[in-house]
Amino acid sequence: TRNALREKVKTLQNSESGQQDAQVDVWLLRVQAAAARKQERDVSATFCQQASSLWAEVRDIEQTLVGKMGEVMTLFLTAQSAAAASLDGDIQSHARSTRG
Repeated sequence: TRNALREKVKTLQNSESGQQDAQVDVWLLRVQAAAARKQERDVSATFCQQASSLWAEVRDIEQTLVGKMGEVMTLFLTAQSAAAASLDGDIQSHARSTRG
């Protein structure tokens, strides 16, 4: 019976060791999962910062383009006005020359 008791003690010790190993494995999996979630959050935060930065650049470019389009329209209208005035002058000059 003494040997049987020793065997039971060894079995219990092995069982406890196995449970501890299982607990360590579970803990390790939890730590790894938490690390993966943190990494995902960090990547997501970086992505959001980059996207926000790019969006700000796009808005700046858009405002610049709108300003340039305004300048182009002003130049176009000035040129159109000058061309109309020149044409009007040519017509009047032609009319005077044909009258006289």
